[in-house]
Amino acid sequence: MNSNCSVGIFHDALTHTMEYAGRAGYKRSNWGEPFTVGTIGKSTSYKCNSWYECGITIPTQPEPPCFNTSTSCWYEYSFVHDTAWNGCTGGKRYVMKTKFTSAPIVGVELCNSTRYQIFLGGNLTDKFLNIGDGWGDGEDHCELVGGQEMDAVLPGTYGSAPALTGYARLYVGNEFNIHAIAGGTGYHSNPWYECEVQIPWPHEPACMSATPPCWYALNVSVDNTPSPCTGGQILVKRTNYTSAPYLAVQLCNSTRDFGPLGMEGSTLAEQNDIKVKGQDDGKK
Repeated sequence: MNSNCSVGIFHDALTHTMEYAGRAGYKRSNWGEPFTVGTIGKSTSYKCNSWYECGITIPTQPEPPCFNTSTSCWYEYSFVHDTAWNGCTGGKRYVMKTKFTSAPIVGVELCNSTRYQIFLGGNLTDKFLNIGDGWGDGEDHCELVGGQEMDAVLPGTYGSAPALTGYARLYVGNEFNIHAIAGGTGYHSNPWYECEVQIPWPHEPACMSATPPCWYALNVSVDNTPSPCTGGQILVKRTNYTSAPYLAVQLCNSTRDFGPLGMEGSTLAEQNDIKVKGQDDGKK
C-alpha cells in the first residue's frame, strides 16, 4: 500500500516507481505518519513515483458563470496550444466564448495585458490553433477579443511564420475553416496582436444587461481628444445599438460629461453627429 495516497484520503493506489537519483524530499515509512525532510530516491529505502492513481478524481477549475453568458468573460485557463508560432511564450492564458460556431472559444497568451497571441479552439480540451487572415495582414482578428481592425498594431513578421494548420478566414465577421495557413499559403499569421483591448477586462455587473441598463464605474480607455472633462470619473453602460454597444461618459460634473462609444474592452471613441451639432447624442 502506498502511504502517499493518504493525503487524498483514499487507499486504492496505483503507482509507477522510478529509480530517481537521490534528492531532497518529504519522506515517511507508514500510512498516517507525519512527514520529515530528507534524502529520497535511489540508494535509499524511500521510493519516488512518477505518478499516482489514488482512486479519487481531482476536480478541474470550474468555469465562472459569466463564461457561458451571451457576453462571456475572460477566464484564466491553461489551454494547450500549437507552440510553433507564438511571440508571447510563457505568459498567462485566458479563454472566452466567441460568436462563431466554427471556432467557439478564443484563447490568448499574454505578453502583457495589451499584447497577446491569439488562438482558437473547439472546446477547452482541444489543442488550440493559430489563426490566418486570407485578405489582409491579420487586423480583422482583433474582432475575436472585442477590438476593431482600425486599432490593430501588428509586428509585420507574418512572412517568417512556418507552415501551420490553423483557423482561417478572409474577412471580419466570417466563420472559420481549419486548413493550411502561413508558410506561403496566403493566409497571414502573426506571432502577437495589439488591439487596444486590455485582457482580462472586468466582467460587467448583471444590472448592465437589465432594462434599462445601469451605469457602472469602470476605468476604460477612452479617446479623449478633444475632451473638456479629462481626468473625470468614467462610467459605462450598454446601448441598444449593435454597432456601438457601449457608451462611456467622463464626468466634468454630474450633469456635464464627454461621451465616447465603443465595443467591450476596446478604446471608446468620440461620437460625431454629421447633420446637427450633437444634440441628439443625449438620447443614448
